[in-house]
Amino acid sequence: MLGRWRADVDNGSAEAATAPMLQLVPTDQNYDVVAAWRGVVAYAELNMWHAGCFGQSMKAQDWEHQLDGLSLGWVSARRAGRLIGFVNIA
Repeated sequence: MLGRWRADVDNGSAEAATAPMLQLVPTDQNYDVVAAWRGVVAYAELNMWHAGCFGQSMKAQDWEHQLDGLSLGWVSARRAGRLIGFVNIA
């Protein structure tokens, strides 16, 4: 238990990445944000997120190369399944 958060580790399936996904799940039912280390994020979601955050038009990025090839990891935040936050740890 991390304050008002519970840490859940999901080792995924055999096809999943070798590192387990760590999710911080709120224990307070009134707070519905779930943060996940190396959480699954669709590239279309990241394209929209990136365009909105940096005031650019939406364009297709090579996120597979950026995240899987160059990144140490990332944290995604979701509310009701919708991406509301993303941090890349380069």
